[in-house]
Amino acid sequence: MEIVELQEDFPLVTTSPDRSTDKVHVTEIIADIEKTLGKEYSSDWDGRITREVGFLWEGVLSKAFGEKLAIRPPEVEVEGIVMSMDGVDIDNWVIEEYKCTWKSTKTTPDMIWRWMSQTKAYCKGMGKNKSTGKYPCVKFHILYLMGGYDGKGPKYKVYGVEFSELEIEECWGMIVNHAKHRGWIE
Repeated sequence: MEIVELQEDFPLVTTSPDRSTDKVHVTEIIADIEKTLGKEYSSDWDGRITREVGFLWEGVLSKAFGEKLAIRPPEVEVEGIVMSMDGVDIDNWVIEEYKCTWKSTKTTPDMIWRWMSQTKAYCKGMGKNKSTGKYPCVKFHILYLMGGYDGKGPKYKVYGVEFSELEIEECWGMIVNHAKHRGWIE
């Protein structure tokens, strides 16, 4: 037997299929804020492939959950900024967020500034700032590809997150101000 490595590029989609390409997206603004603050993700990784894995996970959960758990809403636009939520449980009015990460299971959603900023913006976009009884504002469905880095494989965890109105408004103000400063919106 002979085995040879073939030189082929990973088939990149580069964006979620439901996302506008002619408007500024909230995740682009958040990524630029991180860059401005020097808090970018590691440059040692190929970010394009990392994003593709995230889009694949989002697609898998969207298909798996289908209309049973959450619908994929159309893009929402607030003050010239577009947002693409992964899903919304319309029965309980919960924003569903699908994440795939190489971080350890010891990393909870509140430890990832980007995720918190993104979902606070989504709460603003949906006009949601509190839970409806026993259901949280945002539910994270996270696939930890490396589990707890203990050799026991991937782990799937779900977290519910609540934000105060002040947290949502402060975050949204930061996002809008940064986008205006960059000239992306008026």
